[in-house]
Amino acid sequence: MKHFVCPECGNNEHREIFSNEQHEQNGKSITIHNIPTLECTACGAHSYSFAALEYVEQQKTSQSSIRTV
Repeated sequence: MKHFVCPECGNNEHREIFSNEQHEQNGKSITIHNIPTLECTACGAHSYSFAALEYVEQQKTSQSSIRTV
């Protein structure tokens, strides 16, 4: 990834991790797993690439369409 500056603290060092997030979709709580995430080494803030945000939206759509019996 190109130069990264943390939007929270201005630090320019990060580590690449995979995170999980809870979302509410159509009144249903869903968990998105393995989101590619940049984590600031100074403050721990998370930042996401455009591709990661697209992945989250795709997962929200696919998980909300799963029906439970």
